[in-house]
Parts: sequence; structure tokens; C-alpha cells
Amino acid sequence: MIALKLIAIKFSKKLTIICYTYILGVGINYFIFNLKNMDAQKKKTVIGVKKSITLLKKNLEKIEKNEYCIDIIQQNLAAVGLLKSVNLQLLESHLNCCVRRAIKSKNEKLLNEMMQELLMVMKTAQNK
Repeated sequence: MIALKLIAIKFSKKLTIICYTYILGVGINYFIFNLKNMDAQKKKTVIGVKKSITLLKKNLEKIEKNEYCIDIIQQNLAAVGLLKSVNLQLLESHLNCCVRRAIKSKNEKLLNEMMQELLMVMKTAQNK
């Protein structure tokens, strides 16, 4: 099983978000989101991630203050729902951009790698 772990998210004053991840056996990777030059789909994705982060931070405060468990669980479910929505948006974007580019390039190795990545993500999603 391949583990994907979010290490850090940094927000800069230039409307750039850098998301660092770690994949077991592969290493650290990062994604850069620049809100200035971003299309509507990407902006929607970034907003979804930001909302999820905000919800999780608020939930952490609620846990630390010993607030009512069911309220915390409901907010956690809201954050999970947002992240699922973000994942679908990212998958759609990946298929429309990266996979389409790999198909057009007729690079079999690249296309096979992308297919394996998609299968890995789908398997990981099903195990949750």
C-alpha cells in the first residue's frame, strides 16, 4: 500500500499556495497553485481546500475546548465532504489536462505511468 501524506501548506502574499506531500517509497512532492493566473476550476478547488483547512482548524479548537462531540463530528463530516468534492475536481482537471496531453503525445511510457497513478488513487479511495 502506498501512503500519501500532506506535509504542509504555505500561503504567500502573492496569492500562491504551495502544497507539500510525501508518498511512501517515492519522496516529497509539491504542487504550486497561483491564484492570479488560475482558471475558474482551479480557483474553485483552492477555495475548497482553504475551506476544509478552516473547518479542521475550528474543529481542533472545539476539541481542545471539550465542546459537544456530535457537533465536532458533523463539522468533520462537512470537511470530509469538501475534500471529496475537491478530489473529484482535481481528478476531472487531471483527466482533461495531463492525461489528455499524454494521449496526444503518444508516449506509451508516460500514459502507462498515468494509468498506474489513477489506479493507485482509485484503490486508495476505495479502501477508505
